[in-house]
Amino acid sequence: MAMKSVRRFVVAGAMGVVAIGPLAPSIAGAQATGESAGDISSVGIVSGLRSTSQTGTGLVLNWQTLPGTDLYRVYVDGALAASDDDGWVTVRWLSPLQTYTIEVSAVRGGVEGERSDPIEVTTSDITLPIPNINVDLQTRRLSSTLVPFAVQDVFGASIQLFRDGVELDAAALGDSRSRLLDRDVTPGATYVYQARFVSEATGAVGEFAPDIIVTVPGNVADVTNTFTDRQVVVLRLDDLDGRTPYEVERNGEIIGVFSQNVFIASQWFGDRTVEAGETYTYRVRVTPETGAPGPWSEAVTTTTPEPRTSTSTSTSS
Repeated sequence: MAMKSVRRFVVAGAMGVVAIGPLAPSIAGAQATGESAGDISSVGIVSGLRSTSQTGTGLVLNWQTLPGTDLYRVYVDGALAASDDDGWVTVRWLSPLQTYTIEVSAVRGGVEGERSDPIEVTTSDITLPIPNINVDLQTRRLSSTLVPFAVQDVFGASIQLFRDGVELDAAALGDSRSRLLDRDVTPGATYVYQARFVSEATGAVGEFAPDIIVTVPGNVADVTNTFTDRQVVVLRLDDLDGRTPYEVERNGEIIGVFSQNVFIASQWFGDRTVEAGETYTYRVRVTPETGAPGPWSEAVTTTTPEPRTSTSTSTSS
C-alpha cells in the first residue's frame, strides 16, 4: 500500500487518542461537530469498515468509498481522530492491548452523514526492539561522578538498565525516557551495563542490547609545570573530570579550591603568590560537592629564578 501525503494534526479524545491523517480543506467548514448544513440522508452511510492491521500503538482502517464524497471522518471512542479523502487511514499513538470503538462518517458539500456501524478493535502488545543505547557524549560529559546514556525511546515501553548484573533504580536514573544518568559510580571503576525494554502493558521483556563497558574517569590529575617565573608558577592539569572543583596543595598546605571549565579537557592554574629564588612542590586533587576528595596527584616541584641583582659601575678620573 502506497504511503499517503498527509498534513499532521492532533485530536485528543476521551481516551487520550491521537491520530495522523490528511486534513482536507473542507473539514474547516464543519469542524466535526456532527451538525449539518443540509440533508444528511443525501450523504450516505459508510459500510465495510474493518481493521486490516493492528500493532501495539496503532491500527490501519479500511472502508468502502462512497461516490461524490469529499472527506471521511474517523472517530475513536467517540472522538474525532483523523480525516481522510480516501478509503483508508492509519491511526497512531494508541495504547497496547486496549480495545477501541471505531466509526467513520462521510462528508459531502460540507454536510456530514451518519456514522457507520461501529467496530471494536484491540491493539496488540508492542513489539520490543533491542534498545539503541550508547554513552551520551553529546549533551552530558562522562565524568568521575556521572555516566550518561542516550537511548531511543519506544512508546509503550520502559527501559531497564543493569550495571554489573544488578538493575538500577529507574527513579534514580532521571525523569527522561531518552536520557539516563547513573550517578552512583566510583571514580576509576569499570562497569558493564546492559539495557532492555519492558512492555508497560504486560510486563513482557525484550532482548538485551550488546554490553556497554564503561571505565569511569579517575579523580587523579596529571599535573605538569608549564611555566615558572619569579612571580608566577603555571600548572597544567589534565585528566580531571571537568565538573567538580579541585584544590591545590603547595609545600604541604592547601592554598585554595578552584573551579574547573567543563568545556575543556585541560585546566590551567596560576600561582601568583610565589617569591623569587624559592622551591615549591605542588599536588592537586578533585574535591566533589558530595563524597570524599579524590587522591592526590603526583607531586611537581619547581624553583623560581633568583631575584634580579642591581649592578653599578664606578668611574675614577
